[in-house]
Amino acid sequence: MQHFTEAVRVGDEGTDEEIAKLIQPIHTRVTVSRQNAAVSSGMTEDEENRLPHGGMAEGLLKHAVQFSLNSWLVASNSALLPPEGTPVQVEPSASGYKLEFKIHNFDVEMLFAQDMSLQSEGEKGSASERRETDFRPGPQGFLLTSYRLGEDGDFRPGNRIILTYTYQNVGGFQLPEQVAINRESHHEVWHYKLTDCTVQATK
Repeated sequence: MQHFTEAVRVGDEGTDEEIAKLIQPIHTRVTVSRQNAAVSSGMTEDEENRLPHGGMAEGLLKHAVQFSLNSWLVASNSALLPPEGTPVQVEPSASGYKLEFKIHNFDVEMLFAQDMSLQSEGEKGSASERRETDFRPGPQGFLLTSYRLGEDGDFRPGNRIILTYTYQNVGGFQLPEQVAINRESHHEVWHYKLTDCTVQATK
């Protein structure tokens, strides 16, 4: 995996230049299953702790990659949709369709475009508790291109996490190639690229 960053920070993990210099030589390995994404630098915990700033830059990188790929999995495998058998109400909306249903004690509202790609999902009547998505048609269905959610459940400009994805074909599967993570509250933008990808079947 190749990675680079452009950000403004106020923590003790180092400057932009230090972080870029520290994380570029590290070969990060990513394993993605149907359930989750696992990220490893190939270093032991002790080796990471001996890095400058206690390895904080590498820790931030691993967390950012894992968070963005797990978010991609959630949005790409229909996990945002209501469970099978859930009573739903569908009606036309200005952009396409509105779907409403109840999960536990929450009234959920989802907005779909005319082509039935999901645009947003969240608690009905709550502007802060929502997520927004953009999809584009792909060779085997819709591909998630943007996923926006509020940090700590507070969706508002300046407090969003914005994930964007481009794709590559790996063994007939559309997998993320380049990913950007924009954390508005910290004025951070992380970029990484997945390379040398392979698909392995498990028994």
